[in-house]
Amino acid sequence: MEQISKSGLSTEIMQEFNAVTRQVMPKAPISLLCISEGQTIIISGISEADSAFISQIGTQSLPQRFFQSFPPTPAETENAIIEVEEEVMPIRKGLPIHSELYTRNSIIRDMAKLTVSEITEDKVVILRENIEHLFNRLSAIITGRPASQDILPANNEFASALLILREVMHHLGFEKITILK
Repeated sequence: MEQISKSGLSTEIMQEFNAVTRQVMPKAPISLLCISEGQTIIISGISEADSAFISQIGTQSLPQRFFQSFPPTPAETENAIIEVEEEVMPIRKGLPIHSELYTRNSIIRDMAKLTVSEITEDKVVILRENIEHLFNRLSAIITGRPASQDILPANNEFASALLILREVMHHLGFEKITILK
């Protein structure tokens, strides 16, 4: 991931960050995760963005580079994991300490329906351990379990989003992700 200035972010992404900070009204830094078809963005700050990172890995760009079909092979998956790790790990030093992870991504909201999560009227919270469990279910399909034996979406867009989320949470030390409505 490459660190960029606030001026390098789209108006839409900045509006989303501002909407999240208005909704959360944080007293400590937050990090907003935005995963799209072609990129992943993490923006951090309290009332305004203090840091922003962007990577050209997304729910379609990642499988286009690494996956030949669904499910991807274990080797394809491992290569994709290595790529995401190399993108994510260097930004840990640039994130505020004790930042909480938030998103408004619909694909991550859909993940919450497939695992244990805490649901309230305005948010859904998924613990990192539950994302790991979800990824283990995907890994079982990748290593041979018939996809029909699970209710996970049988497509590489979902697999890529789950892989990116897992690596972000694991390598950046987020214990949970809050999905805002």
